[in-house]
Amino acid sequence: MSGSEKINSLLNLRRLLRHYYEWEAQTGDCMELMYEGPPTLEGREHRLRQAAVRRMLKPERGHKTLDVGCGEGHYVKSLFRSGSIAVGMDISIGKLIRARGRAGNGPAFTQGDALELPFKTATFHWVVLSEVAEHLPDPRGSLKEIARVIGEGGHAVISIPTWDGGAKAGIGVVEDGASIARVVESQFGRPFEGHLWSFSGERFRELLNESGLAPLIETPVRVFMPRWWREMSAHIPVWLWRWLQNVADLTAGRWDITGGKARYLVYLTRRMGA
Repeated sequence: MSGSEKINSLLNLRRLLRHYYEWEAQTGDCMELMYEGPPTLEGREHRLRQAAVRRMLKPERGHKTLDVGCGEGHYVKSLFRSGSIAVGMDISIGKLIRARGRAGNGPAFTQGDALELPFKTATFHWVVLSEVAEHLPDPRGSLKEIARVIGEGGHAVISIPTWDGGAKAGIGVVEDGASIARVVESQFGRPFEGHLWSFSGERFRELLNESGLAPLIETPVRVFMPRWWREMSAHIPVWLWRWLQNVADLTAGRWDITGGKARYLVYLTRRMGA
């Protein structure tokens, strides 16, 4: 594939994904119940990851913060309440409308593409990219954009899934945007998780360094959720899952009941040269 063909392929993929996420927002497939609704197994998993991200986010009052791929604005809402000048950006207008409804008129929201962030260089003290990198057509390019908009001494908190990544979409790690587009097209109109990439911790650390973001801390989030568990989760009481999760937490590093792998990795990074 020539250089121009690769560029056209990437542009087509970005357009396709934009349409997909607008469609997803219109169908009502939202994450609200994952975070604030009744306790569920999958909701508990997301809350554990969200808590790990929040522990790393330490903006001071008045700091400018950006959530890239903010979805329905969960982090933006809490960042604004803590005193930050909070901005949420997403590719989907539908999700931004929901975010505005959740967060009120305090935070700012804008539509944008992670590969071309609509902000000046060195604008933000903190940037959040939580469960977004695996959805991006060009993760390296987007991480470089994040590094660009972080000011001197600024940080980014980034989380990625490490369990099955894009395996559910049958994609894995793919560099040819046209191949990804064909998979997206084939699944459009029915449930599609949108994971275009699967990252190992080692490979993602390389991507961070290549993009100008120095990883300072890597925190694994271990969840008792083996692959077969999702198939059974609808029939197992939440209290039993909580008990197993507590055992997984208490025995971390001693008993290998989680398969030896983290479900998520959360990174605290700093812009290189800062």
